[in-house]
Amino acid sequence: MPSLQDFNVTFDDNKSIFSPGETLEGKIEITLTESMEMKEIRVKVTGKAHVGWHEQHGKVHVYHYNNQDLMEQNITVYGVGTAENMTLSVGSHSFPFSCTLPAPLPSSYEDKIGYIRYYVKATIVRPWKFDHNTKSMITILDILDLNKEQNMMAPSSGKENKYLCCLCCKSGPIQGEITTDRTGYVPGEWVIVNVKVNNKSGSKVQKTSIEIMKIVKYRAKMKSKTVKYSMQQVFGSHCDSKKSTSFDNIKIQIPALPPTENTHCKIIDINYAVMIHGHLRLCAIDLRGMAPIVIGSVPIRSLPMYSGQQDPQVQPAPSAYPSLPDSSATVIENTTASSYATTTTSVLPTSFGFQVPPPSYMDATEGNFDVKDDKYTRGDTTYTPKYTFYDWNQTAFTYNK
Repeated sequence: MPSLQDFNVTFDDNKSIFSPGETLEGKIEITLTESMEMKEIRVKVTGKAHVGWHEQHGKVHVYHYNNQDLMEQNITVYGVGTAENMTLSVGSHSFPFSCTLPAPLPSSYEDKIGYIRYYVKATIVRPWKFDHNTKSMITILDILDLNKEQNMMAPSSGKENKYLCCLCCKSGPIQGEITTDRTGYVPGEWVIVNVKVNNKSGSKVQKTSIEIMKIVKYRAKMKSKTVKYSMQQVFGSHCDSKKSTSFDNIKIQIPALPPTENTHCKIIDINYAVMIHGHLRLCAIDLRGMAPIVIGSVPIRSLPMYSGQQDPQVQPAPSAYPSLPDSSATVIENTTASSYATTTTSVLPTSFGFQVPPPSYMDATEGNFDVKDDKYTRGDTTYTPKYTFYDWNQTAFTYNK
């Protein structure tokens, strides 16, 4: 029977979500069935970003990658100040640790091409033997206050003209235009969208959709790559040849997503847009018009549902509170965008200074990701980031502007 029965990293108050500059406090819990000789027990708090993707050029295979170190702090919790080996006795032991997270830091992020990842790793350093390791993931949420950004209440718009070609004949254009009620949002709020499609071509627009797009730019050492992910969508009708159609005041909810990120990570940029998507015939490239938006973590205080200007009878009650205190880009659709789950992680102590429901935290829409170091490291092997989510229902967005 192994002498090391339990070896875990735990955090005070069961917290796993932290903000830059906050103090991270926890314990290393160890249970031994036999005494163990060791040099020390140390803790390393790590933040790093990584991008990597494969490309095939004929018979040549290329892997593009890059890394960025975001933070690293080392703490010795047992064996401090001694060069002698120590012996830890049989039984349960708890070693507290704490550190102050640096600021600024980008928010945690995971996808199949890149990540921004934070974790706490504890190591039992043993003389002349393999070390024991255990790891616990944490989520860092950067604070993007929309009240400090410019023009967040201004509408955003985008348009595109698409020409269809058949042999030497040019048909069109198909014109798409999209306008949003404003530019800045937080997850849980509803974007109000107006769309116009004017089909001057000889082909039918098979169907239309309005989609919230996450636009991620990855910077490898020798090359960059931009991918557009469809995170939420609603479908509209078709548009026949030589006809036009419009959709007014369409509402689409922002799912649990990380804040817009263009500042604190050198190798991953995260931006957002609302897109009008005209689905064309199989041999044609679809119509896509983008209205850029910003997703933050602190909402705009002048909105009626936060400022108290709205009729109290239609004020929504949050339904999920925490129970504890480039044009060439690839497009990937997320078919599970509406299936994210509520989590009961503690709320960070944030005071917005205006009327606002306490945010809950929800799992990221992309699901679990493999964070396993090797088969010998204990602790977390999968991880899902959690993001701020203001659980307004749709009636909060029926106000008159």
